[in-house]
Amino acid sequence: MKKQIKIKGLYVIVDPSMCKKNSILETTDAILSGGANIIQYRDKNNPITKQIEIARKIKKLCEKYSTFFIINDNPELALITNSHGLHIGQEDIPINLAKTILNHNQIIGTSNNNLNQVLESDKQNADYIAIGALYSTKTMGKHNRKIVGPSLIKKSKNITDKPIIGIGGINKTNINEVLDAGADAICIVSEIISHSNPELITKEFADIIQSKLK
Repeated sequence: MKKQIKIKGLYVIVDPSMCKKNSILETTDAILSGGANIIQYRDKNNPITKQIEIARKIKKLCEKYSTFFIINDNPELALITNSHGLHIGQEDIPINLAKTILNHNQIIGTSNNNLNQVLESDKQNADYIAIGALYSTKTMGKHNRKIVGPSLIKKSKNITDKPIIGIGGINKTNINEVLDAGADAICIVSEIISHSNPELITKEFADIIQSKLK
């Protein structure tokens, strides 16, 4: 089976610890209804048995909406749930080792904070490349990532043809800068998942992105 790489549009990270009003499943359903193109499940707190249960249910929701489903960090969870792919950071399992665990049709994306990391991700044949933090954000602050701005997306587009995701502090005031820099997808976390109406805010972001990426 050939890999399906559908990294384009609105990419939303869902995290149970950030759901303010409803459950992770209710929130994800609302986000999908609002028009998200990719969902990434991130869970640092629940035991693995609970993560498997949640991930399988999120995958069913993604199938309902014909949406791409990515697992954060954990290749074993990605394999067990047969997600479309895995996203890893610079300090997580290396791409070549992750490939030995995943099915051949599952894709791998990486987090990148400078041009050298982008070059290495491209060399290691990552399927897509996330770049950030583009702007200041509480969500990514704990990782001590420097703010790189949209200019790193422009530079990266000159050295790789892999889909590029902009992430970190993106909101309605700066999203057009990121799209104009050449991002294929926009990743948003707290602006959507912590919103009182995740379906509405998702639709607003999705409409902006769709108008630019046509």
